[in-house]
Amino acid sequence: CMQNPAAELIHKLRGPSLRCRTGIVLLAPDDLGYEAGLAVRLGVDAEDYVKVLLENLAPDARFVGIGDEEEEQRLHRIAQANGGPVVLVYNFDVALTRMKWQQRERLWRHLFAHFPHRRRALLLAVPEKAHELLPAGTDRRMWEKDGRIVPASERAIAF
Repeated sequence: CMQNPAAELIHKLRGPSLRCRTGIVLLAPDDLGYEAGLAVRLGVDAEDYVKVLLENLAPDARFVGIGDEEEEQRLHRIAQANGGPVVLVYNFDVALTRMKWQQRERLWRHLFAHFPHRRRALLLAVPEKAHELLPAGTDRRMWEKDGRIVPASERAIAF
C-alpha cells in the first residue's frame, strides 16, 4: 500500500539528502481551515502565515509590504526559529496572491534551489486549486521530479 505522499515528503525533508529543505503540500478544499489539525496528524509544527504578516507589521502601518524578497526574509525567520525539524506554513497563499507572477516564480525558484542549511524544513501549504500561485512549467516539473510537491491527503494525485 502506498504511504501518504505528505508523510513521505516530510520524511525526506527531515533527512540529510536535501540541501534546500523546502516542500509544497497541496490542500484539498476540505483541508482548508484545518491546517493546524493536518500538522498534528503529520507530526510537524504549524505556523499561520497571516499571523506572521500581522506580527511584523509596524503599529502605524496601513499596508503589509509583500514581495519575493520580503517573503524570503519572513520564511527565513520561520525556518531559523526554534521548534520541530519541519514546520507546515499555512495561509502562505495570502502573500502569494499579492505578488506579481515574476516575483512568485523567483521566490519558488529560490526556495527550491537557493534556500540551504536552515534549522527547520519548510512545508508550504497551498490550495490545490490555486494553480496560478504554484510554480509553473519547468519549475513545477523540478518540484515534482524531486518529490517536493505533493497532495495533503492519501487520495490519488490528480493534477
